[in-house]
Amino acid sequence: MRTLAQRFWSKACKSKTNFYAGTPCWEWQGASNHKGYGQFKLYGTVMRTNRVAWILTHGMIADGLHVLHHCDNPRCVNFLDLFLGTNQENVDDREMKRRKRLAQG
Repeated sequence: MRTLAQRFWSKACKSKTNFYAGTPCWEWQGASNHKGYGQFKLYGTVMRTNRVAWILTHGMIADGLHVLHHCDNPRCVNFLDLFLGTNQENVDDREMKRRKRLAQG
């Protein structure tokens, strides 16, 4: 029987050529949500795959922290592209990278 980590990493495509600062994106090949973020069931809860990748490589995430992407690729699970930040740091990162969605109406 495969371990949790083996099940998770088997769905990460490590051969993608999308690079951020020399680090390749490992794109999630499993289920994803409507925003393009991968999803994986961990400990009975469906979670975003960037959070699962962080937990598998670095351990649990403190309350109130988000797992952010240097690469801005929501399907990326390469732990070298991920970093922790507060909600405000997530907003600041989005603004700095000009990812703010335009209001519809």
